[in-house]
Amino acid sequence: MFFESQQDKMRSLDKKIREITILMEKIDRDIETFFFENNINPIEVAERLSKLSKQENVTEEEWENYQEARRIVSEELKIDIETIENPEKAKKSYNDRFVQPHWLYVR
Repeated sequence: MFFESQQDKMRSLDKKIREITILMEKIDRDIETFFFENNINPIEVAERLSKLSKQENVTEEEWENYQEARRIVSEELKIDIETIENPEKAKKSYNDRFVQPHWLYVR
């Protein structure tokens, strides 16, 4: 039973990893499509973002919008990363459990 639950957790973890990988690939495709459809050069966007990182280069409204977008993206990434389980940590916690000699195994 213990091993079945461990296998279920591993399957669940593999599924989450696949889902995140698929999501990242979709985001990459969407970004490429956006650049292509709007005839935007990604290098120009990178240069503009580097200018946005310094407040003196932009207006106050642009700076606030940039900071808000940055906060939203970092929160979403943090949530996605926190939902991934660490199999090594789970394995260690199960190994650290100690079964007292007077305990009875019940099935």
